[in-house]
Amino acid sequence: MRAAEGQECCTTDRLDPVGRFGRGRRAPAERGLRAVHQAVLRHFAAEGAAPDSTALDPIAAVAGRTAADVLAELDREDLLTLDAAGWIRAAYPFSAVGTRHRVSLASGAQVWSMCAVDALGISAMLGGQDVRISSCDPVNDQPVTITFTGGSAQWEPMDAVVFIGRREADGSAAAVCCDALNFFITPHPAFVAAPNRAPLRARPRQARPPSVRRLPGCVGRGRAGQGGPRPRP
Repeated sequence: MRAAEGQECCTTDRLDPVGRFGRGRRAPAERGLRAVHQAVLRHFAAEGAAPDSTALDPIAAVAGRTAADVLAELDREDLLTLDAAGWIRAAYPFSAVGTRHRVSLASGAQVWSMCAVDALGISAMLGGQDVRISSCDPVNDQPVTITFTGGSAQWEPMDAVVFIGRREADGSAAAVCCDALNFFITPHPAFVAAPNRAPLRARPRQARPPSVRRLPGCVGRGRAGQGGPRPRP
């Protein structure tokens, strides 16, 4: 399925929670937010796991705050998510718990991503680092693999698509978007799956040469193309 002539891949409101309704995902520099957020993202990229808050306390202390206080504010701003005990559960694009999307980095680290779109952005976020995304179609568990090498992406299978959607509800991106943003081996299973995931507002998109500059949105094509933007933590 392709967008109509002259129409963007995805309407603006479809993924508003992913972009924090126009505010973006770069934490403000004030109150230690950006320093702690960047430290969390770097730890995920290096270790494949979330840091302990005690490792973040010295960074937060520069702003006269505790790590727990800064993390709570980052959670309220949907720049990361905490569990009921205050542990880091996710820092987009990374997840501290297992998901359908496993990303192997050239550094040797392996990370979980929150969704298909997040997985596709990790290479660019890390300055074009080679990565391999291992996911699967949620309808039939067939594997979907995307390999970024030297800024180009190779999709397997060639006809894989990304399903773009969100739940008809308010909340964080993790709550209303992430479980809907999946890879499918063809457009057809995405159509089949949509009614079973109600209430969703979504549509599958045929993958195409990855102009990842459209992120968050639909990217890919099962052939080489240029990598996308470099979201800076």
